[in-house]
Amino acid sequence: MERIKRMEYIISVMWHALEYAALILFASAFFRFRYNFLKSGIIALLCISISVIIANSELSSVQHIFPAFLSMLVILVLFKGKWIQRLLIGLIGYILVAIFDALILFGASALLQISVEELVWRKGAYVVLATAGKILAVLLAWFTSKIHPVDRAHTINAKWALLICIFPLASFFMLLALFMICQEDRDLAMPVVLFCVFLGIANVAIIYVIFLIEKDTEVKQRNGVLRQQMELQTASILALEQAYRKQRESSHDFQNHLQTILSLLGQGAYSDTERYVRELSQSQTSRVLIVNSHQPVVDAILNQKYLTARDSQIEMQFRVNDLSHIWLSASELVVLLSNLLDNAIEACRKLPDGRYIDCTLLHQENLFLSIRNTTQPVNITEHGITTTKEPAGEHGYGLAGVCRVLDRRRAEYIYDYKNGWFQFTAEIPDEK
Repeated sequence: MERIKRMEYIISVMWHALEYAALILFASAFFRFRYNFLKSGIIALLCISISVIIANSELSSVQHIFPAFLSMLVILVLFKGKWIQRLLIGLIGYILVAIFDALILFGASALLQISVEELVWRKGAYVVLATAGKILAVLLAWFTSKIHPVDRAHTINAKWALLICIFPLASFFMLLALFMICQEDRDLAMPVVLFCVFLGIANVAIIYVIFLIEKDTEVKQRNGVLRQQMELQTASILALEQAYRKQRESSHDFQNHLQTILSLLGQGAYSDTERYVRELSQSQTSRVLIVNSHQPVVDAILNQKYLTARDSQIEMQFRVNDLSHIWLSASELVVLLSNLLDNAIEACRKLPDGRYIDCTLLHQENLFLSIRNTTQPVNITEHGITTTKEPAGEHGYGLAGVCRVLDRRRAEYIYDYKNGWFQFTAEIPDEK
């Protein structure tokens, strides 16, 4: 007897482990892990242990509800993203696992012309069939993670996520009712199988809807980034054209300035000469490149943003070194620097005084980027920064575009607000 109980306990642990493996694999196709492999594994083992204890206890009233609750909780804990979206994916994942169980058990019941309850008493066949259903769920989750890599996942609007949640939630309660009502009736086995097929197809269709929403979001983000690039390139061309015009005017007047200085010195008017040279020096300041990193795209962006900031009475300081060998493409540099600096300038403009921006861009082994600016209080959540632009639905792509470039480059980055200062810091590894 003790040996049988021990074997049943081992099988229960295996089943719960397979269920959680399927859930975590499925969720990993849509979200990034919050913790490292070791910490995530410890949390998963803890949840498996709790599920096994509940399943082998006398708490029959919660044996059906609690596993679903715990499976969605583990997705909320292990992964990053909006809670409503994690809840939705966790719910769909659990339903798909339950549907495989139902299809296998009720399908076998229909073929053998016995009820599910009678099948359970045939322990050998029951163990094989239930294990097969959970393995199929793991394979489906693995396949989902391959066809939908997490890099393609986008945030879904909370309104849409709540609406999409309605059908999976209804599916869960219908499956629960089927298991409780139909497991003793062999005549209902085939209708239950057909109904489970319908539920499975409907929930897979919901995943496809999520994919379509993500694709639409990605297109909007790309269009927003392209629009920003075009605006920046147009502004850069105009700024360079203006600088070229001023440079030609300066070259044309150079001889006249020299003759004037020589004439003043010849007359002994040294104080007038000093005043004239000082005025001439001030007039030339705006025509000199403030930043010279030996990287044309970086120089164009930083100098243009400096002039924009100066026109808004914002003090802007730079710390750069030789960037001639950085490996980022021109489009990536435009997305990173233009969005971050535009956000910093926009934030400073809302302040009555104390407008400062510090920009650091250093290339050593890796590329270190830091932009720090004064700002009003910023609402930072795990999903990003709440945009203050109107309408909100047409904004907020700037930081998202920056993060996507950094994620693609496998960079480490962080942003924070403290004591009136917002800072975005990133370290981008060498592509080699």
